[in-house]
Amino acid sequence: MAADNQGKWEYLLFRILYMILFWLLSRLAWVLVGIFAVVQLIFVVIRSERQPDLLRFSSSTVLFARQCGDYLTFQSEYKPFPFNDWPPSEAPGSSEDRP
Repeated sequence: MAADNQGKWEYLLFRILYMILFWLLSRLAWVLVGIFAVVQLIFVVIRSERQPDLLRFSSSTVLFARQCGDYLTFQSEYKPFPFNDWPPSEAPGSSEDRP
């Protein structure tokens, strides 16, 4: 019983540390998404087209932030990057709206 209780507290301690890490990484991810949005806007204004590489990376960054949120809210035990692979992005142009 004592070993079981110790295992529970050990799990919670590590979970809290991971939660702090993923909270910080998700904040950074959303800052990057904001920067990507401004850069993408500049591409659309100047060239009248979206930049595909930026679309792919921003898509995967949003998915990463989602994975962090799922871990933070106990919806998943899956630890996002850097403990697992970086999430794949959606194909560019998969959104229904185009400029």
